[in-house]
Amino acid sequence: MTKVTKSVLFLLLKVGLIAAAYGYIAWQLTSMHNLHQVLQGVGDRLFSTKAILTFLVVLLLMFLNWGIEAKKWSLLMTPYKAITFKESYRAVLAGLTVSVFTPNRIGEFFGRVLSLSFSNPVFAMLSTIAGSIAQLMVTIVLGLPAALYIYLLHMPISQMPIESIIIAVSFVPLILLILLFQYLPAIFRWLATLVPSRFRIVKYYLRAFTPHTQKHLNLVLLYSFLRYGVFTAQYVLLLCFFGVSEYYLDLFIPVAAVFFIMMAIPSVALAELGVRSSVALSVFSVWFGLSSKLTDEVTMGIMVSASVLWIINIAIPALIGSFYVGQFNFTDFFGKIIGKWKS
Repeated sequence: MTKVTKSVLFLLLKVGLIAAAYGYIAWQLTSMHNLHQVLQGVGDRLFSTKAILTFLVVLLLMFLNWGIEAKKWSLLMTPYKAITFKESYRAVLAGLTVSVFTPNRIGEFFGRVLSLSFSNPVFAMLSTIAGSIAQLMVTIVLGLPAALYIYLLHMPISQMPIESIIIAVSFVPLILLILLFQYLPAIFRWLATLVPSRFRIVKYYLRAFTPHTQKHLNLVLLYSFLRYGVFTAQYVLLLCFFGVSEYYLDLFIPVAAVFFIMMAIPSVALAELGVRSSVALSVFSVWFGLSSKLTDEVTMGIMVSASVLWIINIAIPALIGSFYVGQFNFTDFFGKIIGKWKS
């Protein structure tokens, strides 16, 4: 294949990725069953000081959310390449653009690494997965007890004392999970010793996690907790704005449960927006239904909040990230992977 042919093919691939991202976002928005409610809910409240302040704060938190993720990713890339915060932020947004139309957002790992030149792209992608694992652990640690608490609210009064025991016990494996993440390099070094020497390529790639120090991984966990706090605050602000509740503290438990259940559902990204709204409505139906507070207005607020959060946190950043997809260097990426595989 000539150099010109490769250039044309890679250019078409970049255009295809951007078109797929735009098409997916447009399809999600036009196929929303509650699109009329979203537009009506936003329109009815849009021209007020409270609306302007709420959406301004939520938008600023969106940039902070992905800024924390960019900082976390640049930290994970430290053993392989020194990158600036600006480079990391662009790569994170570009990765989001590619991820929106891929199952379970697996395209994110490729998109980020394609944005920059790494001497070992596979090591960089595997370390990116480590960041996702950290975020997953935080979602489990904070969401599982919340989901258990909501479930146990249905228990008979005679069994209520068991609630505290079950929730307390649930924290034990969660704490162990966090501790386990800190020893990820040691775990992979041990796994490498178990792999037969004839599978040298497997042993080689198991080394991807070994350069990370415990301090690095603790910071990755800290950034994951901070990011969780940011997008939880966004959700709570939107729920209060759309009339789901007047009390912010009343919403943190169901929001944590929604994020946990969303994480536990192995969904294909093409159905993600619908899944978000359905899960949110189900959880809040249980949470508020127990006290007969689930009115039609509250139901609409729940659905609208989930949709608006997706638009602000996923659709808008993905559209911004599409401007950086043109920087993808497929020749460098595939060339280095093939080179490492042959060596």
